[in-house]
Amino acid sequence: MNWVSAHTIIRSYEDTIANAVNCKGRIEPFLQQLQNFDIRIIEHMKNAVELSKDISIKALKSGMMRNLSEQEIENNIEILLNPQRTLSHGRPLYYEDAKAMGLSVAMLPETIWKKVWELYMRIDWVVSGTAAKVMENEHMTFQVRARG
Repeated sequence: MNWVSAHTIIRSYEDTIANAVNCKGRIEPFLQQLQNFDIRIIEHMKNAVELSKDISIKALKSGMMRNLSEQEIENNIEILLNPQRTLSHGRPLYYEDAKAMGLSVAMLPETIWKKVWELYMRIDWVVSGTAAKVMENEHMTFQVRARG
């Protein structure tokens, strides 16, 4: 595993702090663990999580959920905001999940879906290797190389 989600790092930090505060014995093991965290990075990650939530709510409020309050939108998209629900940052959310959130979605025919999935897999393979971004049209493919 090359990365850990911001939610996981924040939760680990907060759990370690709570364990240190509630410790009845030796606190040193918790202090040792806390040395691995940089509070500035934790705060940066918390801000990023809140920014993501704010952007999501405002985007939906300006479009397909314009008739709902911000709190109603937050409640509707809770599955997107709470990593405990999906257990993984990269886990897919399916049609039924999107519909349950109140999003306006349509099911693609299987023939189109297979083409979209193939394109996604090809781009993921390239971006996971040498490219940082891939743009393509019917005449050309352009990729920005990742720094190495």
